Amino acid sequence: HNYGEAENHPEGDPRGRDPRQLVNSLKKKRVNLHFFRISHETDKMVGLLQKAYNDKDWVFHQHQIGDDTTLFAKLCIDSITRSISADSVRRLGSQGVGRVAFRRRKKKVTSL
Repeated sequence: HNYGEAENHPEGDPRGRDPRQLVNSLKKKRVNLHFFRISHETDKMVGLLQKAYNDKDWVFHQHQIGDDTTLFAKLCIDSITRSISADSVRRLGSQGVGRVAFRRRKKKVTSL
């Protein structure tokens, strides 16, 4: 793959690691992923990671920061809050409780 001129490793990870496998490993460990986007240079990479991570219960969240660094703290707090809430609901959902409530809430929470 070639992500662009700024790519330091156009042939992929020098250690041979597949980022999609790393993302799936994180998902299995119940890690919620949030990416803070500054420019378009990471779009292809994020697209690949989203495809590997997203499913009916997991969403790879991308937050647009751009040049406004003041958004970073707010988006960090929002992502931590969202992650804690999602994990709580997933735990309840595994017990057969709360899945419908999370799906309804998820639509409201995603707008930043």
